[in-house]
Amino acid sequence: MTKLPLFIRSALSILVVAFLIPSQLHAQTSCAQSPFELHDLFAKESARLHDFIRRGDQNAEDQLANELFYLATDLKAYALSCSDARVPKLFSDVTAYLFLTTKDKRLLNLYADFLRTTPLSREQYVNFSDTLYIMNWQARNFQKLEDLKHEFPVSPKTTDFYPADIGPSLNNDDMLFKARFAAGAELETYSENLDPRKLHLVVLVELRDGASRRLFDDVSDDPELFSKVDNLLFLFSQTSVANPFDVANASQLMSDFEFAFVNNEDAWPQEMYFHHYPVFYFLHENKVLERIPGWPLAPDAQAQLINDTYERLQSELIQQRAK
Repeated sequence: MTKLPLFIRSALSILVVAFLIPSQLHAQTSCAQSPFELHDLFAKESARLHDFIRRGDQNAEDQLANELFYLATDLKAYALSCSDARVPKLFSDVTAYLFLTTKDKRLLNLYADFLRTTPLSREQYVNFSDTLYIMNWQARNFQKLEDLKHEFPVSPKTTDFYPADIGPSLNNDDMLFKARFAAGAELETYSENLDPRKLHLVVLVELRDGASRRLFDDVSDDPELFSKVDNLLFLFSQTSVANPFDVANASQLMSDFEFAFVNNEDAWPQEMYFHHYPVFYFLHENKVLERIPGWPLAPDAQAQLINDTYERLQSELIQQRAK
């Protein structure tokens, strides 16, 4: 029998393999592409979700948030079945981001199951365990943190910065979660509400946001920048990347101002959107009277507008009380 050329024999071998095990080849192709396609779809739909939240479209928000939850569930399945080491990180990034937006506690259970079942490198296992711990801290699930520390390899750095032992002075229903350094540089945490009788300027900020950092620098350079404002509070969202030591440090370094976390978003006015920084909210009796977004590179005019707005609203409130 005449021997076939080598390249023809190789091509025939590939065709035979493909014919005998088509499902395995399809799975490999799907595994290589589908998780990243899901990730791209998630990114597009997340932008729509934030738009619904800003507009206050609760029905559309709930429906899309649920669809995104199931997208995260699909990514978890790929992380379990695919050998590509990038896929678990796709799932981790998507789930953590979605949790920042929705605080859907189903995501916490999904993430914990991902850690229990997915083949991971040691480095991934530690990093993803830290993420789950911080997500539970952001959800104020303090009672679960000790269990997480024992079940997963949460790093000491994370447990130090996001302590599980918060203490009895934190009321879950209060608006604010505060932190300060007590005697001996001990971290002390507590909670409280805003005085509804006063006009408050609440500035929503974030550590990783460039405009927020410029705002901190400008206020540090000129503590009189908001000279007409009596009650100014720099506020980190409930799911901020900041930790209690960040808040305590800021409170100590910029002692003319107050710093706090959102402790319970449901206690705040519905008009507040906790994913845009910085935004200046003027609050009275738990209502948003006005809002001014942003902090420009040349902030003098913005600072003047904020001072004038606070002074005007304060004057209007005094006139209303006099009637």
